[in-house]
Amino acid sequence: MNIVFCFHTTDYEYNLGIALLTSTLKSMDVNTSLVIFREIVNNPVKDTAEETVQRILEKKPDIAAFSTMTFNWKKIQKVITLLRLHFSGLIVVGGCHAMLCPDEVLSFPGVDAVCLGDGEKPMQELVRLSGKHAPDSLPPIEGLRIKSNAWQHPGKPWCNERIEDYPYLDFEDFNEERNQPLSSKVTGHFSFAGLFILPAITSRGCPYKCTYCNNYSFMNILGGPGRYLRTYSVKRVISEIKGLVDLYKPEFIDFMDEMFLKQTSWMREFCEAYSREINLPFSVNVRIDRCNEENVSMLADSGLKLVLFGLECGDEIYRAKYLNRHMSNPDILRGAEILRRHNVVIITYNMFGMPCETPEILQKTISLNRQIRPDAIAPFIFQPLPQTRLGRMAYEHGMVQPPPEDRWDYLAPALDSDVLPAKYVQEQVELFRQEFNSPERVQTVINKIRSFAGKKPL
Repeated sequence: MNIVFCFHTTDYEYNLGIALLTSTLKSMDVNTSLVIFREIVNNPVKDTAEETVQRILEKKPDIAAFSTMTFNWKKIQKVITLLRLHFSGLIVVGGCHAMLCPDEVLSFPGVDAVCLGDGEKPMQELVRLSGKHAPDSLPPIEGLRIKSNAWQHPGKPWCNERIEDYPYLDFEDFNEERNQPLSSKVTGHFSFAGLFILPAITSRGCPYKCTYCNNYSFMNILGGPGRYLRTYSVKRVISEIKGLVDLYKPEFIDFMDEMFLKQTSWMREFCEAYSREINLPFSVNVRIDRCNEENVSMLADSGLKLVLFGLECGDEIYRAKYLNRHMSNPDILRGAEILRRHNVVIITYNMFGMPCETPEILQKTISLNRQIRPDAIAPFIFQPLPQTRLGRMAYEHGMVQPPPEDRWDYLAPALDSDVLPAKYVQEQVELFRQEFNSPERVQTVINKIRSFAGKKPL
């Protein structure tokens, strides 16, 4: 059995879902390979759908498996349409958009099945059964919705509640893709700084219910927090990361957990083991109001050098009412100050152009960043993602502009109103970027991150 995975990207050249699935399938002696459809921002060399299809066909797949997000579903549609002209095997689609909009994805011509939740067990069963059945006569498979029998068996999502029973991340296919080693790919927030950054995870799921984010939808799809929130044991995750470090020799670890901070006992055990066994600088995503002297001190002592956190909006009332993020500005400033005392680089996530936002609220976001004094900022413009409360609100009130024809753009306004014109939002975001991400500031951050990895300034 030969399975070719494919995903589209405008930034990172890895996909954690695919890295988990390939490791699971390889344990069954399934041959897997990878095609990346690249349209990297600021890179003039971009792939076409035709070139992507050709690369898939060259690998002679029995199954073509696509991972898609909402912003690039139209890109994947183009590839599937062209691929189906030359390929009669199974086409399966998974990923965020398939989970959120399974009927939309399954109804697209050429798609045979969608993965409704986690994919390890469904793909194992698909491999086992596809060798015995034609694509149009596959029996029901838990976790998949199959076009030929969807009306009888709509299926339900499968949740991998026992993540320790399955293999960890496998980057072999990424390392071999186009004969470009993993170390030459964009694999972390500061790959452009000339560092080889290896992504890793210690858990799956996010405990929070932010109204603009799909994580709350995923929690409901997969059966609630008791099933959705899963953490590896320290022993397992340290062993797996050590194996990857020995194999690929990265200079920095980028933990991609939605929210890294966990119970104090787990954190203490992790920090001690990481310092002893790995001892590489690393970055994490946190909820800033969960940062305190104890957990930040432990993490900094074990190698934490970079923290990214969601500020999103500087207005406390709006942040609580519309985003369901209940934290005060003093809490945010306190958490940021603790990070700064421990020499941790700070990057804030910020969102603009949201429903019911006003110019005054937008300016409060910029003002709070000035108080925080982050090393850099990551600005985004609100997009009404499927099955999010804020997205539904935007559509119900007729605020949404037609999206771009071929992809969503997180720096293009989705909303336009007399109160907060799209043009004003774009202008303010650009001024925000110029203030906090000037070439001089970015260069300073790059050199600081390089110094953590023992490298000279650029």
